Amino acid sequence: MPTVELPEGNSAVLKDSDQLTNKEIKIVRRIARKANAALQKVREAGLVSDEEAPKDETEDQKRDRNLKAIAAFSALSDDEEDSLDEFQRECVVLRLRSWTLKNDDGSDRPLPAKAAEVDDLPRFFYTPLTKEASDLDFNEDFSVDEGLTNPKVDTTSSVA
Repeated sequence: MPTVELPEGNSAVLKDSDQLTNKEIKIVRRIARKANAALQKVREAGLVSDEEAPKDETEDQKRDRNLKAIAAFSALSDDEEDSLDEFQRECVVLRLRSWTLKNDDGSDRPLPAKAAEVDDLPRFFYTPLTKEASDLDFNEDFSVDEGLTNPKVDTTSSVA
């Protein structure tokens, strides 16, 4: 299971993509379909992520990239922006297995049970956690059963 390093010496452990149940994958795919249209719109606006930015980016270039991001997200409807946000938050709820976060009183902070609870995280925890949790592998084996492609395979029922 992947571990996400979080600020202030904290960490979170996520379920691997292939450990999600079929029901969980269906939930994520349904949300991803809605979010994809918004994501394409943002990419078409030329949004460049921190990871894709040049390592030697100047402060002026970073400011310009930030203004471009604001313009890209401003072009989204409320529903489109909500779908992107919902996808990230739901991925956290479905994949998060444990973390080391504490409440102000020092007690263990409970894992979010609902997507809306993910919004209660401080931004410096929210950003790396949602980024990592939403990085899912949706690839599956869609190979066809040999009986459908090989006429010599016995496809009769063994139950008589």
